[in-house]
Amino acid sequence: MKQIINKAGMRKDGTTYEQYEENGSILHYGGFEGTNHHFYVDGNELHLRLPWGRLNVTDPSSHQVLDDPRAVESGERDLLQTTTTDGIRLSAVLVSGQNEVLDLFPGGQQFTEPEPYLWSKWEQPSYVERLKNSYPYIQEYFKTLQ
Repeated sequence: MKQIINKAGMRKDGTTYEQYEENGSILHYGGFEGTNHHFYVDGNELHLRLPWGRLNVTDPSSHQVLDDPRAVESGERDLLQTTTTDGIRLSAVLVSGQNEVLDLFPGGQQFTEPEPYLWSKWEQPSYVERLKNSYPYIQEYFKTLQ
């Protein structure tokens, strides 16, 4: 999955800049203090945080997801649309360094089909205000202004 963050283009002065893409298939390890970390392990617990866009959810408040109704073999293109989802199914495989399957989720050693998870809809998003990591730097800068 590659997401175009910024298309290639040309500035008014004639200089060009390249397209910038983000590889959406890579999950970054680290605590959730920053914005670019997707998972970390704490003891026997795996903590996972995926942005809605990585799950192809176009409007989480109304359960809208990106959908491609065509059959893969059809050769048709650009038939993407949005549709209402019945939920997300999550499964995981834990493997050793030698690619030996150690555990399956759900089901342990015997894989079972996961039940779909469907979150609550909302009209008004909930949020928590927080200071960004750059706040102290901006604060110091404004102290220098008259």
